[in-house]
Amino acid sequence: MGTTPKPLRILVTDPAMLGWAEVQKLIAQKHTVTYPPELTEGYDLILGPNCWRMDEQLRDYLEDAIVEARKLRYPKGDTNEHD
Repeated sequence: MGTTPKPLRILVTDPAMLGWAEVQKLIAQKHTVTYPPELTEGYDLILGPNCWRMDEQLRDYLEDAIVEARKLRYPKGDTNEHD
């Protein structure tokens, strides 16, 4: 497995992801994979169970992203109070 000529700075937000074979492959290819998350600025890619991509091109989908995030945060039938 070779190294990549265009390495990325990748942040993972879930420590369990560091053990994924796919993430280990990225590390072996000489991408910079960082955990734990401190600052999210300066990364080319952020991987995690609650990450959403949003930029100017996807701006029209912000409302859809909010709807989907609420579905994950407050699952149907969940009556527990959340922070």
